[in-house]
Amino acid sequence: MNTMRRRIIQYQNRQLHKFGGSSLSDIKCYKRVAGIIKKYSEPGDLIVVSAAGTTTNQLINWLKFSKINHHLASKVQESIRSYQENLIIGLLSKKKANLLKFNFLSDFTHLCSLLNKPIDNYIYSEIVGHGEIWSARLMSAVLEEFGISSQWLDARLFLRAEHSSHPEIDEIASRPLLEKHLQKYYNKRLVMTGFIAKSKKGQTVLLGRNGSDYSATQVGALTGVKKITIWSDVAGIYSADPHKVKDAYLLPFLRFDEASELARLAAPVLHARTLQPISFTNIDLQFRCSYDPNKGSTKIARMLESATDVKIITSHDNVCLIEVILFKYQNFLQTYKKINLFFKKNQICPLAERVKLKNQLIQFCYTKEVAYNVMCNLNKVGLVKKISLRDRFSLVAIVGAGICKNSLYKDCFYQNLKDQPVEFFWHSKENISLVAVLSTNKTLYLVRKLHQSLLLLKKHFKLILFDKSNINFCYLILLHSYKKLFCFIIFIKIVLYKNVIVFKLIQINCVINYY
Repeated sequence: MNTMRRRIIQYQNRQLHKFGGSSLSDIKCYKRVAGIIKKYSEPGDLIVVSAAGTTTNQLINWLKFSKINHHLASKVQESIRSYQENLIIGLLSKKKANLLKFNFLSDFTHLCSLLNKPIDNYIYSEIVGHGEIWSARLMSAVLEEFGISSQWLDARLFLRAEHSSHPEIDEIASRPLLEKHLQKYYNKRLVMTGFIAKSKKGQTVLLGRNGSDYSATQVGALTGVKKITIWSDVAGIYSADPHKVKDAYLLPFLRFDEASELARLAAPVLHARTLQPISFTNIDLQFRCSYDPNKGSTKIARMLESATDVKIITSHDNVCLIEVILFKYQNFLQTYKKINLFFKKNQICPLAERVKLKNQLIQFCYTKEVAYNVMCNLNKVGLVKKISLRDRFSLVAIVGAGICKNSLYKDCFYQNLKDQPVEFFWHSKENISLVAVLSTNKTLYLVRKLHQSLLLLKKHFKLILFDKSNINFCYLILLHSYKKLFCFIIFIKIVLYKNVIVFKLIQINCVINYY
């Protein structure tokens, strides 16, 4: 009875750690992650891993070239094999390395045999999803080398989903299967694969590109963990992509609705469905850097007071427009509602949209990787006269609670874009984001300009005071400490020296960023 109580308490205090591919890209990274797990986790905690480095992209290339260029396919195949074997040999003792190499080569032989067959969704999923299997199996073995009791689990043992454009985890079917494994290995760190699940027919199902974060929050919700930490190559969520904007700063806290909007806009730091499984839970979600755990973090807060300020600038350089033309006799608003219901049901809502009532035209903006599938699905519904796809567009957006009601930020956003080839503007119904779709695929300069104007805004003014007392000087010191102003202040003190008026110059600089 006491043992059962201890297990229940342990389950309630369990944490989940998720590590992305960039955190597992080489031998040093694996050792660093093992050190993080040893320091920040306890027996019974869950670890979800992505495929190491660029393995998933390599598998996709291997599959693609196998049908069009055998020479290139052979080169990619050799690259995948040598990369995985080098990780195994470099991380494990000889005996364990030989065992893992044998398991890896068995998998690889199986995948090679699949490439000889016609490629369908099931074979594609089986091949592309194998990177996570190799990563989880290796990570568990590395933990054992560090003296940490561990067990790796293929998520296909317990996660159930069916093939679709955005597969949904069947929680009712998955929960008891997962609980069985948790009870079996309750005293070990469990290293699980991200990105993959299994259908009722026993086929591998991919949970969407970059879907390991979704896997992590889904497993976290199913097990009721108290906290989920997503580790990557950056410390958390920044005011802009730190790889593009050197002045981007880390946001220690971000409102849940702001994070949800950022995910909806397909920002690289947040998978579109990461927050969905934990939306109605009390699970804490945090983002940290595996390269430097002390660098800082971002915590997603459900209730956080916030002014109507811009928090984040985000962009996409490769989006498409799906243009839908309705029949003249159609009820435009009724058809528009049906299309939106279809999008919502299939979880393929657009990033932005524009309605042209006079032309019977609707434009929907999507990332290139999902646009074609959306268009195919929309064609099947048969609600419209014509559907076409236009590419080579980009998207720039600002995100922050209530910003669409703040005329200062709206005007500044429009002013920065007045000379740009804007196709249309759009804002979310919740007034939490303002989006511009542009007929160009280069936004780097524009993102930096917007970040400078909206988030590193510096308002300069010069104030010259003439006074023979110290009252105004004290006032200026107070002004200097007031953290909502950017001030460059010149204080000229009047001093009477030997019946001659002397102007004493005192300069005060005050440069404080808005947050």
